[in-house]
Amino acid sequence: MPAESADRFHLDDLAVIDGNRGVQFDDELPTPEGMRYFKTAKFPVYDENGIAWAMCAIATDVTAEHRLQIALRGSRDQLRNLAEWSPGMVYQFRHRADGGYDLPYSSRGIRDVFEVDPAAVLDSAEPIFDRVHPEDLDAFSRSIEESERACTPWQHEFRVILPLAGVRWVRASSMPERADGATVWHGYAEDVTNRKVSEQDVWLRANYDSLTGLPNRDLAFDRLEQSIRICRRNRTGLAVLFGDLDGFKDINDTYGHAMGDKVLAEVGARLPACVRESDTVARIGGDEFLVVLPAAKNPEGVARVIDALTATVQEPFAIDGHTLHVRSISIGVSFFPEDGDDAATLVAIADTRMYLAKHPDSGA
Repeated sequence: MPAESADRFHLDDLAVIDGNRGVQFDDELPTPEGMRYFKTAKFPVYDENGIAWAMCAIATDVTAEHRLQIALRGSRDQLRNLAEWSPGMVYQFRHRADGGYDLPYSSRGIRDVFEVDPAAVLDSAEPIFDRVHPEDLDAFSRSIEESERACTPWQHEFRVILPLAGVRWVRASSMPERADGATVWHGYAEDVTNRKVSEQDVWLRANYDSLTGLPNRDLAFDRLEQSIRICRRNRTGLAVLFGDLDGFKDINDTYGHAMGDKVLAEVGARLPACVRESDTVARIGGDEFLVVLPAAKNPEGVARVIDALTATVQEPFAIDGHTLHVRSISIGVSFFPEDGDDAATLVAIADTRMYLAKHPDSGA
């Protein structure tokens, strides 16, 4: 062996004899094949008078274990670096046997996702629960409980209220496992606010009229079909009102379509105030509006709604320094189940009755 190693081993041997006690060493020895590592136990050997006169050593080659530890340490460091620098948050979320929640590990991404420090949640996850939007907290808690009860993957999207960033959307997913009476989820969380906003914008454009902000034709028909199903199940009725503005073409011809659009937007703002929150007011095209009155109890109640709609449309419109007037609104009505049992039929009948109200001398 190299002289340097031999000298070191010799000194260790003498220290065992002189100290009259056993010692354990971690030794390394360079060889032509590379460095080798040993765990060595050295202890004194005594003569008949109890005097240490020699040293005995047992050396175990642990090179393979040593190299494995280095590899594992490197892998752990690499995984930790990946977790720490990932754009979201890598975490361990634990439901302890005593009933408490904590996060034994959370990457630095927790500062962006929840605006809390990793150290703040080591003993309690309360700072995380405090960030969850009050309207989402019950569903958030129930989803965790269901995942734990069935030991199934947890995936949930919820809103948080952050001190700096305000209301944000978070998507979290993880896999649970049982450990020493506790349940531990290993997972990942990320801010998905931009995606949620984009999805919401797409949904709004697909379902709402961009000019008035009212439901469009597709959403109105969908709500009407839902209302019909409910009425059929509860054995109740509903009314459908189809309205068309009277004299609106004169505004377009006199002031231009830009002014006409502003009038339509104002009409769209006024009409919902004439009905209940559970009713639907929609713009289905041009100057045509549809109103769905679920559970309409009698024709008298529908007539009161028609009077309110007519009165609000006939009020003057003060726009861009002009005072404009819409003469009235012609409205046709159909009833479920008397006039039909599907949305298309009810709307078609209401449309026909509106035309008759608008053109009483048409002979139709």
